[in-house]
Amino acid sequence: MTDILLIDGNSVMFAMQHGVRRLHAGDLETTAIFGFLKTLRKTMITFPGASPMILWDSPKNWRKSVEPLYKAKRSTNKKMVMVKKAVVSQSAILRRLLTVLNVRQFEAEGFEADDIGGFLVHKFNKASKHVTMITGDRDWLQLVGPLCDWYEHRTEELVDEFAFTSKTGFETPTQFLQAKAMQGDTSDELPGVGGLGEGASIAIMGQFNKLSDMIKQWPEMEPTIKAGHPLSRYKNKITKFVNSVEAKQRLLMNMRLMSLLNVEIDNLVQVKGEYDERLFKAALGRLSFQSILLNYSVWISAFEGAE
Repeated sequence: MTDILLIDGNSVMFAMQHGVRRLHAGDLETTAIFGFLKTLRKTMITFPGASPMILWDSPKNWRKSVEPLYKAKRSTNKKMVMVKKAVVSQSAILRRLLTVLNVRQFEAEGFEADDIGGFLVHKFNKASKHVTMITGDRDWLQLVGPLCDWYEHRTEELVDEFAFTSKTGFETPTQFLQAKAMQGDTSDELPGVGGLGEGASIAIMGQFNKLSDMIKQWPEMEPTIKAGHPLSRYKNKITKFVNSVEAKQRLLMNMRLMSLLNVEIDNLVQVKGEYDERLFKAALGRLSFQSILLNYSVWISAFEGAE
């Protein structure tokens, strides 16, 4: 049974903003706000009794200072800029709504929701609390374990420790992370390593527990790789990677940027509000969310029992 829901606030808002139908209250767009509330309620019904916690990205984060390429094109892509502008304009309103709905929210200057997720998963798992992460970001899969599941709110795909290998192609979250670092991430504009894509990473991890083992063993292993071996089609690329200082540095940089393990945050801020039906209903009215107000007792019942 899930005790805690860690919800990737920005991920859900952006996903909802991409909805087909745009919603407005006067001049204010409300698409992402309404979609977020709808998703939150649906998630509460799916995981009854769990305590929801919304995790927000800090406007500035440490990754951009380490790697200038990180998400750089998002500021030049017109479509992405428009979506971000729409989300930002709705974010403050949504945060106030969540406060009077008594849903806890977390943010830490310099960190993304991913980092906060990694930090809190470790904290709650150590206290034997079962966590389900709500996000469309597959990087969070590296946190899956005996007390931590990953749930995609749009497709309702659930990945727990038992489904991890069948869903990802890797035996362990550590292998998954190392493979991601090898592949790079086009959405975050992180280049891959030596042309070793998804197929190569799965084949490599099928032969080695970790990449450091491959790098160490490859000089002796390479001459034995013949046609038909799982690594034969990637042999030249692996050799080039192992012999390239630059490629190995890129791998280490990707690992550093992608890892959500062993995250330490000492400036985590929690915003915990108090349920105020009058204020919440008044806000729903101003946002023209009549579908919620007309069936309010049923809508709000999904939040009963959550701390």
